[in-house]
Order: sequence, then structure tokens, then C-alpha cells
Amino acid sequence: MKKNGTILLWLGGLALGIIAAKLGIKYAFAFSILLITPIALIMKPERGLNLLAAYAVIDFVFRTRGGILSGIWDELLFILMIGVFFVHLLINGKGFPVRLTELDVPIFVFFGISIFLLLVNSPELHVAVEGIRVILQYILWYFVAINIIKDRSVVRKLLLVLIVIAVLLSLHGIYQYIIGVEIPTTWYDSKHETSMRTRVFSIIGSPNILGSLLVLALPITLSFVLNERGWLRKLVYLGSMGVMALCLVFTFSRGAWLAFALSAVIYTLLKDKRLIIPMVLGAAVLLIAVPQIGDRIAYMISPEYMLSSARGGRIARWSAAIEAVKTSPIFGVGLGRYGGAVAMRYIPGSFYADNFYLKTMAEMGIIGLTGFLYLLYRGCIESLRTIRGLKDPKLYNMAVGIFTGLIGILAQNAVENVFEVPMMATYFWLLVAVILSLRYIEAEPQCEVK
Repeated sequence: MKKNGTILLWLGGLALGIIAAKLGIKYAFAFSILLITPIALIMKPERGLNLLAAYAVIDFVFRTRGGILSGIWDELLFILMIGVFFVHLLINGKGFPVRLTELDVPIFVFFGISIFLLLVNSPELHVAVEGIRVILQYILWYFVAINIIKDRSVVRKLLLVLIVIAVLLSLHGIYQYIIGVEIPTTWYDSKHETSMRTRVFSIIGSPNILGSLLVLALPITLSFVLNERGWLRKLVYLGSMGVMALCLVFTFSRGAWLAFALSAVIYTLLKDKRLIIPMVLGAAVLLIAVPQIGDRIAYMISPEYMLSSARGGRIARWSAAIEAVKTSPIFGVGLGRYGGAVAMRYIPGSFYADNFYLKTMAEMGIIGLTGFLYLLYRGCIESLRTIRGLKDPKLYNMAVGIFTGLIGILAQNAVENVFEVPMMATYFWLLVAVILSLRYIEAEPQCEVK
């Protein structure tokens, strides 16, 4: 075995040398990545999930340097992971075991509804195909992850990668606040919010989406604080939380703030109700220390904001979405035709609905929204059942942290199209799989075989 490995290493080096000599270092490097990645994933498929946890950074690299791969790298990774999964199983002689979960049926029901609507209500097929891809593609990561996560070390490494990414983005965001990075005037009301210097967005490009990522990462990091025994590591994770929280403040994303507040309340209810008092005190101190927070929230409930929003802001977009629903309440106006990125590309005069649930209802009607909400409801119920059934305190802390972060994302979707962002949709379904995998990790045997 060792001799064969040495021969392969020499042959690989020879091939890289020839490519470098004929085509250049750039192509040799690309070839080495294409060669090494499948081998590394076949040896340890969970490495693919770690890559997925680093989605924010990898996607930024591909968007800025990836050329033709910039928009398809995650699809290629998905296809590669599917292939690697089956190759890995064949190599190990385990046949084709499939982990069955209670979320499978709701997912297939929603997929069925979506395909039905594609077939019966697609004025422009290419728009509908793109619309259904945006909705369904990232849910498929759930099936990949639930079948690859086999032990707690995989979960821990995956979550650590996510925490590290969130900390790095937060540090960059804080740097942006310090230097007063320039932002579009449409990101705030310069007439009324005169105290606002800037809003941070790091490499994400949007303060609201950066905020949603931090809403997801903060309670997960808290679970690491609780799970660590050594004070040094506890302090490191506490410091990480401080950096993330500060960056969350500097996004000045009201939707993210409210989502985090809801997430924090649910965390205290699941973990320790006595935490509510220090949480309220901490919020009060924050309002005093950073008066811009109070100013921005106060402006949100002011008559001036309501009037401005009704003219051309969120309230106006929500009202328009409701009118769109009225035109076709049962089946919707068609996949990809309203309130999102696909509509912005193909339908003149389109705009973001700033409410993913209204967008879904406008495009897919009551039928589609019902299927989607049922899927989310079952995901929440099964997550809570997993949490209540866990006996291991460390796994319990992880599950509570992940669940409350996911609830924050669901809440923010009421004021933002968070699920339209591939990074956030991927993180969401990846972490749903992580929660449900914890029940198999704790129990023996670990998975049901089909």
C-alpha cells in the first residue's frame, strides 16, 4: 500500500511538472486542486462539510478570483460530495446505508409541491427553473450532511470552522467601522439618522446578511463557552463572542438585532430562565453605551419612518407583495417571478420583497407557502425533540446553541430575503442536519440502514 502511494505521488508530481512546463503554474495549481480535493474527501468525507462551513470565505475567493467557477463552485462541491459519499461507502464495503429522518417526508412533500407548481404555473419556463433551483438546491445539503456526520468530533470541527469564519469577518467588520467605510446612502435615512457614521458588511457585501450570520454564530459560540472546562479556552470563546457582538452592533441591522433578541430569549428558556435578568441588564448597558442603537430602533417606530417606509420602503414592498398574492392566491404568480434575485434578473421593474415568506406566497401561492412552513415547522419540532432527548450535556449545549441561532434566521426572514442568499441557505440546512444527527451520535446504533 505504501509503495503504491509513493508511485502515485511520483506520477502526480510528474504530471504537475509537465502541466506547469506546458501551460504555466496557474494551470498546474488548478489541476493539483482538482486532483487532491476528491482524494482528500474520499479519505474523509467530513472535510467537505468543513469546506461548507467556510462558505463565506470560499465564496468570496471564488467571486473575486474564481472566473467561470465563481457561480458554480458550490454546485460542483455538492456533486463531488455525492460521488465521494458513495465511493467511500463502496471502499469500506458497507453497501449503501441511508440515514432516515423524520424530516425526509416534509422535504419530499415540499419538493413535490414545487415541481407541481413548476409544471402547471410557469409562464416562462427558464425563469421558473431558475426560481425552483434557488429554493430547492440548498435544502439538498441536508441529506448530504445527515449521512456524513457520524461522531461528535465531526460536529465540533464543523462548528469550530464556522466560529473562526465568523470571528474573522467580525474583526474585518470592526475595522470597517473604525475607518468609517463608505456605504450607499440607501442603507440608512441620512435625513433622520444623522448620528450614523457607517454600517459594516465585511466581505459579505450586506450589513443585514452579515448580521444574520452573526445571529447564527453567537449562540453556537456560547455553547463552546459552556462546554469548555479550561478557563483559557473559555476566555477565548468569550472574547470571540464579544467580537461578534460588537460587529453585530456595527451592522446597524435592526432585523438582525431583533432576530438576535428573540434567539437570546429562546436560549434562556431552553437553558436557564435565570439568564433573562443579566440579558436584560446587558441590553440596557448596550443601549446606554451605544446611543445609536436606541436612535435607530426609536426611528423604526416613529411616524417619520412609517411614512417613509410606506412611500418606498419595506411597508411599500410588503403591500405590493400582498397585492401580488391577491392576483393568484392559490398557485402564485409563478416561481422566480416575484420579490427576489431571479425576478430582479428576468422581470423588469422587480424589487426585493424583504420578506421571504411573502415572496414565497407571492410566487407559489398558499399551496407553496403551506408546504414550506410545514417543512420549517417539522424542522423545529424535530430539533426540539432532539434537544429534549439528549442526555449528554455537551451535545445538549451544542443543540440549544444551533437551534436558537436557526430560530433567529427564521425570524429575520420576516424582514429580509435571507434564504435567497446561498451562503445562509446552505448554513441553515447544514445546521439542521447537525442537530438531528446528534440523536444518532448519542445513541447506538448510530443510524438506521436502508
